[in-house]
Amino acid sequence: MTVAPLKRYRIPHFPTYDFLLEHPILLEKLPDRWCNNKLVMLALGTLSFMMGSCKPDEPKWEGGIVVPILTENEAQQIIREEASTAGITFITDSLTIPNVRIPISFIRYSHPSDSVHLTPETNLTLDGHDTLRQISYEFISETDLSQWRIQSDTLYEIYNINRSKTARELQTELRTQRPDLHVGVFSEQNGNPQDLRQQVRDFISWLHQQGVY
Repeated sequence: MTVAPLKRYRIPHFPTYDFLLEHPILLEKLPDRWCNNKLVMLALGTLSFMMGSCKPDEPKWEGGIVVPILTENEAQQIIREEASTAGITFITDSLTIPNVRIPISFIRYSHPSDSVHLTPETNLTLDGHDTLRQISYEFISETDLSQWRIQSDTLYEIYNINRSKTARELQTELRTQRPDLHVGVFSEQNGNPQDLRQQVRDFISWLHQQGVY
């Protein structure tokens, strides 16, 4: 048998890799016929679990596309640079808040609507704290998410964590539990450092509006 390249071929009737790159919204939801097939969902759930076992801060595969992420060190450096420019000095891991339930926002592919999973109570050590001004921050990293892993109701249930909404929910929870603190919770979605910088700048702007310093 001789292998030879095709001179001509029909255009595929299914989405190609290049088409999905141009229309990434198609990757946000599985086809309904897949969601209604428990065997398919079981297979996808198993594959998702295997992919989720990658080491923290490594690139992730989503819909066949490698999604870059900021490492913990890169994110911490960005946050501290922006804070230092504003005259804020954070001390690492110097404040622990007890009995915090982490509200993780996620979407189940089989039921595409936002849900919130509350973790059991845990002692949360914030990434940075300015004792003088009572300003703190937490960055939601891959390590954090692996520690707060959601337990699915069934094996074939898979989900996508909404990091930005999780950050907002956790920020509200921390400010409610410790109203004496000025807490900012940050996240990243696509490995974009400028997006994280903007989050920190918005937090600093909020601190100015609150008259914190």
